[in-house]
Amino acid sequence: MASVLWRRRTIASGSTRLLQIRHRLSPYTVLKSHISTAIATESKDTTPFANEPYVDSQFWENAVGTALKTLMGGAGYNAASLQEHLNFVSQSVAPALGARPTQGQAPRWKSFMTDDYSPLEYSWSWDGERPTIRYSFEPIGPLAGTEWDPYNRQAPMAYVDQLQRQLPAADWTWFAHFARAFHQDTSAKVATQRDGSSPSSVFIGFDLGRDGRTMCKMYLVPVKAEQTDRSRLAVLDNAVRTLPQFSDLSAYPPLQGFLRHQEEMGTPAHIIGVAVDCVDPSAAKLKIYFRSPSTSFASVKETLTAGGTVSSWDECALEQLQELWSLVLGLPPDFSHNQELPSKSHETSGVLYNFDIKLGNQQPETKVYIPVRHYGPNDHAIAMGLVEFLQRRGGHTPYQDRFLKALEQYASFRSLDQGCGVQTYIACAFKRGQLSLTSYLSAEIYHPGRWEGLRGVNNLEMPRF
Repeated sequence: MASVLWRRRTIASGSTRLLQIRHRLSPYTVLKSHISTAIATESKDTTPFANEPYVDSQFWENAVGTALKTLMGGAGYNAASLQEHLNFVSQSVAPALGARPTQGQAPRWKSFMTDDYSPLEYSWSWDGERPTIRYSFEPIGPLAGTEWDPYNRQAPMAYVDQLQRQLPAADWTWFAHFARAFHQDTSAKVATQRDGSSPSSVFIGFDLGRDGRTMCKMYLVPVKAEQTDRSRLAVLDNAVRTLPQFSDLSAYPPLQGFLRHQEEMGTPAHIIGVAVDCVDPSAAKLKIYFRSPSTSFASVKETLTAGGTVSSWDECALEQLQELWSLVLGLPPDFSHNQELPSKSHETSGVLYNFDIKLGNQQPETKVYIPVRHYGPNDHAIAMGLVEFLQRRGGHTPYQDRFLKALEQYASFRSLDQGCGVQTYIACAFKRGQLSLTSYLSAEIYHPGRWEGLRGVNNLEMPRF
């Protein structure tokens, strides 16, 4: 095989240690035994690349650390908890994110994580008395996008392998099942060039506990569909039906029937993938994500109720959702619920949903992701619309002001009223008699504003955070 250039060094591709370069996941010593614990110390590295510069890892440590400090500070996490999570970022996440951005150059791997290809996404959950901060990321390997790793599967699976060994209390049964069902050996078919994002296949998510613990969740994309020229719905359906616990997944048939009906009606949903908790299947949830091309609020109601077969949303909840929908999208009062939003030509245009399926439940819990990134006025107006809704429904709380302040700090490289992109979705579910909301934020790591004022031709300056 030809040589592979990585970080200005030539690595013989015939070596069996290609993925053991400096950005590999070294063995870790776990400091706590809880499943959520990922605070670790790296063992001594004796590979030939032990003296490799840490510039890329330092970049990501700075980027992720700054974002988490801002969001967790706004959400009221204490200093000890913040430090636990920052340690994890430094020792586990930053080294896995691959090459840092280079000013004026498109990323080598265009992660499907966000619309600007940032391999990171953060979220601020409004559920409960105090907000919860989460983030997800895509580990990116040196061979991502090449014929040896067309779906960037090697780095995420290596990362998972470390978590499996170091978090013995975790249960990886469902992850292992879907990892096998959603991917076929790359010799079957190599990913073809396409417009937009690269063909990502695995993401890792963490819920940041206020006690310093981190709950792990895995996201998988059924790229086997593209590898084998099958539909994603067919690959998904086969994967779900071959679960050992399928007989207890009574909530799946309503979703499967609805998706089949949408295909028959000529408006097929696009399957994105699934998310699974790293816990025993008896307590785990299977989240199935799909995107609909329809953007009217009438279609939102139709989907959330799976064509009338799911009753988790009552009429009052749907009225509240429509109120929020109008506020954050900046729609006029006379905008009809049957009217489509302005047309957008983008691979993530439309409306995103997930159906949450748990063993023993007769119906799925359904969630919509209001697509503010594509259809909102600007980030400032979106945030103000959200806060107005929260105040109408629950009165004023300090966390609303803290969210607005944190959002401005988070996007310090540009003004929020300059456009959309920081806030990607506002997720809405109906739980315990009220809307459960989560704000999703793109890292916008490649935004030109991060580089303003920097000089030099070596591109070694760190952009603004």
